[in-house]
Amino acid sequence: MMAIRATTSGREYIIENNDEFGDYIIYDAFPEYKVFIDARLDMYGAEKIREYRKVTEFKHGWEDIIRKYDIQWIFYDNKSPFKISIGKK
Repeated sequence: MMAIRATTSGREYIIENNDEFGDYIIYDAFPEYKVFIDARLDMYGAEKIREYRKVTEFKHGWEDIIRKYDIQWIFYDNKSPFKISIGKK
């Protein structure tokens, strides 16, 4: 896994591509850290899931979602398209 500091502010959100990891963060770090999404997908609604997929698949407009939710930390597998693309910049 790799962590990328996305923005700065007082709120901390975490987005990750492994929903099980999100569950662990909720268990271990709540309320200091809040996840963007976790394994309980049914409670987030279709729009949030679409946004999550846009970011995890590194699709056009992913940066807008990062800003919309003021996301602080992003966790991705080292072989993810996001990590590979960021590594090239």
